[in-house]
Amino acid sequence: MWKSLKKLFSASDLRKFSVSVGEPWDFSGPDGDNLIVGNEIIDVSRPDNLFLIIGIKPTNFDRHTYDALGLSARDGKEVSDDALKLGNEIAVNGEFGSINDGEFEGSGQLQIVGSCKRA
Repeated sequence: MWKSLKKLFSASDLRKFSVSVGEPWDFSGPDGDNLIVGNEIIDVSRPDNLFLIIGIKPTNFDRHTYDALGLSARDGKEVSDDALKLGNEIAVNGEFGSINDGEFEGSGQLQIVGSCKRA
């Protein structure tokens, strides 16, 4: 799956996002401690509660490897495109998953808490 998503990381027209991970406090991934960076995946079906899906470097979490991260607003409100403008930061809950047949398949559980902004 990573090979198919790898081309997304070089696409200049996709928006890039960074997630600062607050919980778990000892999170460490391929982008560094308490950091996840990825590009928006736009052509994917996603659950209604998720406002953004980003393709990420393969990340090991809870004995599984994931290549996508689904984000929802921590306050449960809908996130507008204006809120995602460069410079704004949004409090988020995150769920790791994978993209299969054009759909986000999440782990089914909250796995990270943090804040997201355009990079």
